Amino acid sequence: MPEVAVVGAGVGGLHLSLLLQQRQVPVTLYAERPPDEMRQSPRLVNTAGHWVPTRERERELGVNYWDDEFPRVATLNVTVGGGLPLQFSADLGKGPIAVDYRVVMPRLLEDFVERGGQVVYGGVARESLEEMSEKHDLVVVSSGRGTMTELFPKIESRSPYSRPQRVLQISACRGVNLGTGTSSINYELVPGVGELLLFPYLTADGLFSIVYISAAADGPVPQLLNADLAGDPARDELNSVFRRVVTEHFPWSAERFDWDAFSTVGPRYDIAGAITPTVRRPYAQLDNGRWVLAVGDVHTVNDPLLGQGANSASATAFIVGGAIVEDPFGFDEAWCERVAERMWARAGGAVSFTNTLLQVPPAPQVVELLAAASQSQELAETVGDFFGDPVMARNVLATPDRTRTAIKLVAGAKALDGVLAALSGAAST
Repeated sequence: MPEVAVVGAGVGGLHLSLLLQQRQVPVTLYAERPPDEMRQSPRLVNTAGHWVPTRERERELGVNYWDDEFPRVATLNVTVGGGLPLQFSADLGKGPIAVDYRVVMPRLLEDFVERGGQVVYGGVARESLEEMSEKHDLVVVSSGRGTMTELFPKIESRSPYSRPQRVLQISACRGVNLGTGTSSINYELVPGVGELLLFPYLTADGLFSIVYISAAADGPVPQLLNADLAGDPARDELNSVFRRVVTEHFPWSAERFDWDAFSTVGPRYDIAGAITPTVRRPYAQLDNGRWVLAVGDVHTVNDPLLGQGANSASATAFIVGGAIVEDPFGFDEAWCERVAERMWARAGGAVSFTNTLLQVPPAPQVVELLAAASQSQELAETVGDFFGDPVMARNVLATPDRTRTAIKLVAGAKALDGVLAALSGAAST
């Protein structure tokens, strides 16, 4: 079997490394930091949730350690504010799980080592890839910044945004009611303003609620946010930011807050910033003629609004792992092109789904679909399935005609006619 190098110990790199190890492919993982240092990171890496397909891949890898500790997220609750208020809920079945990556990734790295994996610690620069490619048959880059990322050319046609579409202020919090017994994900969309998401989050310090403000970049909320407060030991000012934004702009979500008990957890549990969605070609040729492959955020950077980035990284890691096992006879340009097509068939769904939901004002097909879901439980369940199956979401939302066809197929022609009439009436008032 070929010898593979994987650069980066995020979800894509670790899932790929564990998969190759499981399939008896020699693999060396290049990790920037050892597990104990990863655990001590001063700030949240992300608030990624793993949807059911990713949880199944983790079960296949034998790393589904948090299944029994995490409450079942049974329901997705969606509310749309504005001129035509809408509301619906969907059953999420087994549901997603969201665990602090400072808990998850060190454990997976330790598993890789305990199972006999070889790890080289320290940063990897772009300049060292050529030497690395001489030692290994294939190099897969799953994390990197600056010149490392720029090695893989941006695909302009798949990167419609030149700047961030959302400004984020996110913290783990106390004093938010997500349900008794089972839990929920709560998604409130206010057109022109942005979104507020509430969901459970397991950390080394216990179970908390994530309060996730996703403010439309040109809307009224960014001026109320303050990235400098993220990580500040003083909490009062940041608590006030959350209270003001929630009460002034997200009234449905505000009902879930006990403001007397509300507080952000602490400086280790904050994120603030903005991300420009970007797609890059996931392979490049080095000066020595060897080809390297990219997965995860080096391939596609998604706005985290719909929780697609980590799940896409895991899914494409499995695609790459499968391709290495199926065809280990030469990792040339033709091999990279074939694998890139398979990766895009999955990652492209997540990119399209996310970018469509980022549009301001909302795309007409998004409005029609959400309005129909508020009238049809079967369609509401279909929307709930989108998060674990972004390819289906992409296929449904690709054009207004496709969305209307989906509404008719799932909810019936009368449901579509009723939604179009209601939306037309709302637009005329």
